[in-house]
Amino acid sequence: MYEIFDNCQSLASIDLSRFDTKYVEDMQLLFNECKSLKYIDVSEFDTNKVTSMSDMFQGCTSLTSIDITGFNVKRVVDTSYIFTACDSLTSIDLSKLNFAPKNFEKMFNGCFSLKSIDISSFTTNFVNEINYMFYKYTSLEYMNLPILNLNKVRDISLMFYGCYSLKLINISVINTENLQNIEKMFANCTSLTSVVLSNFEVIYIQSMDKMFYNCSNLKYVAISSFKSKLKQILLFKCLPSYGEIVVKTSFYDKVQNQIPENWNKTFKK
Repeated sequence: MYEIFDNCQSLASIDLSRFDTKYVEDMQLLFNECKSLKYIDVSEFDTNKVTSMSDMFQGCTSLTSIDITGFNVKRVVDTSYIFTACDSLTSIDLSKLNFAPKNFEKMFNGCFSLKSIDISSFTTNFVNEINYMFYKYTSLEYMNLPILNLNKVRDISLMFYGCYSLKLINISVINTENLQNIEKMFANCTSLTSVVLSNFEVIYIQSMDKMFYNCSNLKYVAISSFKSKLKQILLFKCLPSYGEIVVKTSFYDKVQNQIPENWNKTFKK
C-alpha cells in the first residue's frame, strides 16, 4: 500500500471498508499530503505484518482525529513523520499501542492543535532515531512519557524545540552512554516552568549547547545527574530572575555565569 493515495490533495473522503490489508507490510506515505481529507476510517485495518508506517498521515492538515487503537504495531520499525504536519489533529489515543520502532524522528512535528498525548506504552529499547520527535509541537501542554531507554541513541537534539505551550516535563532515562548530542533539546519552550531529568548522565556528550535556550519562564531545573568533560557549555539563556536549580557542584561551575544571582542552588554529590 506504499504511496497509494500519496499527494491526493483534493481527496475529501474515501471508503476503505473493502480493503484487505492482512498481507500488507508497507503503509509508508499511504495518505501523505491528503490535505482535504477530513475523515478517515482505518479502524478495520489488519496491521499484523506492517513494518513501516513512516509518513502515513503526514500533511493531512484537515484531519481532526484518527482512530488507530485497533492497530497491531508489534512489527513496526519505522514511525518517523507519521503525524507530521497534522495541524488540525485535536485527539488521538495512543495509550494502548506498544510502538517499539527503531525510528521516532519527527513523529509529531507540527501537530499544532493536539494539546496532550499519552505515549507511556511506547517502548524505546530498539530506537536509534528520536531527535525532532516533538519539534514545534506548539500546542502540547502535557505528555505522559515512558522511561526512555537510549541505549542505541546518539542524538536527541531539538526533541522538544519550540513546544511553546509545554509547562512541565519529567523525563526518566536509562543507558545514555552512547548519547552524544542534546543540543537545543528544550530551546524556545517559552512556557516551560519545571524540568526534571532523572538518571540523565551526559558525561560523553559532545554537544549540549543551548539546551534550555530562551526558556524564559523556567523556574525549576533538576539536573543532578549531569556531569560533563566539556570545558565550555552554553546551556541556559534568558532565565527568569528567580528560580531553583538542583545540580552537581562540578557541573554548576561550568554554567554558573548563566544562572541568575537570585536563584536557589541545591548541590548534589
